[in-house]
Order: sequence, then C-alpha cells, then structure tokens
Amino acid sequence: MIKRPYRQIRLQRQPKNAESIMKYKPLSPVKKGFPWALTYALLIMVALCLAAVLLFRDARVQKKLHRAGMLKSNRPLAVDPEQGNQDILAAESETTHTGNSAPVGFSLPRHIVMMRPRPQDYDFKAMREQLRAYMDMIPPENKEIERERIRYLGSYKDYLVSKMQKLAYTPEDDNLLLADGRRIQGSITVFSNAQTLKIRLKNSKKGSLAELKWNELSQEEFFKIAHSYVRRQADSLMGHKIIPATRLNEIFDEYLYLILLADWYQKDDLLRQYCREFSQLPIAEKKNELLNYIQWPEQLQP
Repeated sequence: MIKRPYRQIRLQRQPKNAESIMKYKPLSPVKKGFPWALTYALLIMVALCLAAVLLFRDARVQKKLHRAGMLKSNRPLAVDPEQGNQDILAAESETTHTGNSAPVGFSLPRHIVMMRPRPQDYDFKAMREQLRAYMDMIPPENKEIERERIRYLGSYKDYLVSKMQKLAYTPEDDNLLLADGRRIQGSITVFSNAQTLKIRLKNSKKGSLAELKWNELSQEEFFKIAHSYVRRQADSLMGHKIIPATRLNEIFDEYLYLILLADWYQKDDLLRQYCREFSQLPIAEKKNELLNYIQWPEQLQP
C-alpha cells in the first residue's frame, strides 16, 4: 500500500464546499518586523507635527518682523514708525518672554541689593567677612557675575590712586566737600596713597600738606574725582577719526569701573549720567559687555 503524503491527507479531510473552505481558511500570518515599522511611522508623524507647530510659530513672529520692516532683503521697509515699534516689541515679547518686559541687563532682587557692603573708604579688601556673608545670599546662577563685579570694585581704589599719583586733582571751584558737610579749599596732590589723601591747602605755606582720610571725603566729591579722570581720557578721543582698539578698550575699562561704582553705591543720577556718556562714545558698541554687570537705566532704554 502506497502511503500518501501528509499534506494530501490533510487536504482531503477539509470540507469540499466553498463556504466551508472560506470558513476554515487560516488568517495570513503577520509579517516579520511589522511592529517596528508601525512605531517608526508613528515617530515620523509626531516629528512632522512638532515641526509644523514650530514653523507656524516662527512664521507668526517673522510676519510681525516683516511688518515692522526688520526682515526682507536685510533692509528696513517703509512702514509707519509707531506701528513698527509696536510690532517689534510684540515680536520680542513672543520670542523671549511673556508679560511685562524684563529689565535690560543684569539685575538682582532689591532686598539683596540693599544688603551690599559699601565701605565709606572704598576699601573692599578690608570687608572680606561682610562680602562673604553677602555672597551667601546671591542666587547660584548670579554668583559668578557678582563675584567678578566685586573683584573689579576691590581693585578700583588702587587704580584711582595710581591716577592721582600721576596727575593731581584740582576741583573746579577749589573746594573739596567733606563727609561732615564742611568745605576746604585745596587740591589733592600726587603724594596721596591708599590710606590718606595729601591736600595742598590754598594759601598755605609752600610744601605744607594736610592729610585727609578717605572716609572723611564726601561720596559726592569722591565721584567727582573719579569722573574727572575718566572724562579726561574720553575727551582725548575728540577729533580723532581713527582710534586704536587698545585705546578704546582702555576707555571702556575706565567707564566700566565708574559705572560699577555708581551702581553699587546706588547713585542713580550718576549712573544715568555715566551710561549716557558711554552711549555717546565710540565704545557704545560694547554696551552688551557692560550689561553683563548692570541693569541699564530705564530712562535711557530705547
């Protein structure tokens, strides 16, 4: 007896009518790798959706900038100035933050600013403990900037003394205002140092010098002295069409010191004055470097 193959025996036992064949027909097996292909397709769809959302958002901002005249062949368009300003502000607000506009430049909470140690003799090196306690209050993200600011301030007194030792300071009205409100007639000589100011009193005997401690000098007079040396450097740029980069860097450092001092001692009127002068000099293009350390006065914001 010839044995039939197993497949033939199996087919013979299946029902012969078409309806039964359809009923017992096995389902097609799932192709190998199908779940991975589905996952890949879903990921592509999600990525396309995110790209569409970002493009739509960017298109809205660019539309506002176009209307403001800021885009299109990198040339401003002829638009209504008032409408253009509104569109620029709206675009900036959408791309950077929501709500009220943020201060321009570096800033700290006011209650922390009020706790800054402010030595009356401008000797920050003698206030290490107070400065250490102050730094403990600074948010972690601001510590490095504030630490660098203090390094600048800590070296300023020696820097100013080096200026005085090269060129004596004579007040415009021959009067030096003291911390107690008194005025003395005289000039600060090149013999001054970080401990005392050597004053040549007006109408005094030749070679006779009076000594004045730094904390006996009023803050108003101190800032006049500091500003006079900075203005002397800035005025030297007048009339020059080509100024070496090293010279501009020196002027920038002069104003950086002065502005940091005014900001630290909360001399708001002087801060505005110094920032205004800064904006009118060839160093104005370095404003962003200055904003790493101070908040630009609101009255000078564009």
